[in-house]
Amino acid sequence: HAAILWLAVATVLAFLLRPEAPILGAAVTAVLGVLSMLGVFANHPKKGIAKNISSNFLPLAISLLVMAVLFSYRWMTFGALVPQPVAAKVGMLNWAGLVEGAVYLGTAVFSAPAGPLLVLFVLGLIRVLRQYFRHQRARVEEFVPFLIALGGFGFIVASGGDWMEGGRFLVPYLPVMAFACLPIVRILLRSTAGRGLVLVLLVVQVWGGAQFLIMDSTSLPAWKGNLPKSASPVDLENWLVMHNAPHLRDVEFVPLLDRWIEKSIAAGNTPVRVMSAQMGYVPYSINQTRFGSVIWMDRYSLVDDTFTKCPPAAEFERNSRGWLRINYNTFEKNFKALHTKCGIQQPEIVFELGNLQGQVEDNGFTTVYVETGSIQDLGFGVEGAHSFSAHQFIAVR
Repeated sequence: HAAILWLAVATVLAFLLRPEAPILGAAVTAVLGVLSMLGVFANHPKKGIAKNISSNFLPLAISLLVMAVLFSYRWMTFGALVPQPVAAKVGMLNWAGLVEGAVYLGTAVFSAPAGPLLVLFVLGLIRVLRQYFRHQRARVEEFVPFLIALGGFGFIVASGGDWMEGGRFLVPYLPVMAFACLPIVRILLRSTAGRGLVLVLLVVQVWGGAQFLIMDSTSLPAWKGNLPKSASPVDLENWLVMHNAPHLRDVEFVPLLDRWIEKSIAAGNTPVRVMSAQMGYVPYSINQTRFGSVIWMDRYSLVDDTFTKCPPAAEFERNSRGWLRINYNTFEKNFKALHTKCGIQQPEIVFELGNLQGQVEDNGFTTVYVETGSIQDLGFGVEGAHSFSAHQFIAVR
């Protein structure tokens, strides 16, 4: 009973890691149901078939109950079962997206930080399959983490991958993979050759992690001091925010954008419409004090459905990552139809990364603030090894 309870807790946590994970949970449950009815799993001879199936299902049944509560909350609060980014990505299922998703998964899973875990994962999966084909029985608790991880891989491929650094779609499934690898690690540690393999994989893992920190991480060294403070009154949140390069880029940008929002409100624009494709830390921070007084117009339509529910905009293509293909030239060209049919208004303010400044100015906006430069010495703080561009701007109509 204790093992079943812990498996249930671990399964619930695994299914809460990603917004689409409840769908994955339902799929895993369906697969386990079929396998149970086919007699794949090792059953206790003194129990009846019903009890054996129920013991196999109990952990997933508990997790699905939690997922049902989560889905109900989402529907009652937001009117949707999954967040907008998930809906946008799922709607783009096509061959080009599958190829990009497979490339993204391959790049992330074969990287030095994740590669050693992949080796153990494959060895563990071979062990479980061999155990089944030799004895025609398998243990359900050993199947579950493999099904979750493989299902997660399937979602990554189907979603077309991601544009952010660090392989974030793979990261939630790494603990599940590690959990699945525990039995094979115990077996390997029984022999000299096996211990040697584990040691080599551990060395590669440490080396890969260090390489990622030096060359690809967007975090500043933990010991980095003399950083500006964010608006958060919570010390831990402030420390985490300021040691992340994109957030550090935005922290002094936020009050400046807020000042222009205040000017627009004073000029009678309530709510103020702000257009951008950068719907992360900046809107989050400003909404802490201005929630309801700002309408955020997401060009990519990943966090907002203003454009996707409008018939003229719904005809615009999405790329394989789910982005709606709307730039400022496209918006101006189609504005009359967007306004007439859906009441979409012109934004009073735009903020974007620096490469769009010319296009924004060509469409009637005046740049009022430009932030340039870069954030240096990321990861381990190795001088000149890795930097993050801080180029962004604010423009008003």
